[in-house]
Amino acid sequence: MDTTVILSGLLLFAACIALHIAIWRWGVPWLSSFMLILLLVGIPLLAGLGVMADVAGAGRFLGLSALEAAEVLLLHLSLAGAYLAGYPAVRAVSPSLDILVMISSAPGGNLPREELLRRYAEKRVVTARIDDLVEYRLLVREQELFTVSPLARWIVGLFGLYRRMLGLPAGGG
Repeated sequence: MDTTVILSGLLLFAACIALHIAIWRWGVPWLSSFMLILLLVGIPLLAGLGVMADVAGAGRFLGLSALEAAEVLLLHLSLAGAYLAGYPAVRAVSPSLDILVMISSAPGGNLPREELLRRYAEKRVVTARIDDLVEYRLLVREQELFTVSPLARWIVGLFGLYRRMLGLPAGGG
């Protein structure tokens, strides 16, 4: 594989990440996970297919053959897939990491158990996840009751099937 292909794939991925950071700094968009997939996969895929089809000589302009453009796109999509796989962990509150940060930032790096429990109880860990599920229309709130949407039922069923295929017990994380 030519170094031009590798550098082009890395540059495409870096440009998408820079755009992602700029947009999120301006304000996290509604349906942010969908928007991130569109930004990192959808738009580059369409652009890459256009270059591979050599629409208006785009491939010659970039100095890439259709095969090289496909290789650039494959490298970018591989990096984007890895990034997307880790994004939920970065976006969500990790109780374990949160506890480590609280203790390390406490005076002297020490925090009594009672203080830790008090501080953690004040955090919005569960309510933030519920808010996300409502925003993504996976939960429907009717007064004080929540109902799982049809899409969420499908997702739960898919994960249940996957867990059964792996031989894991029903339920659990």
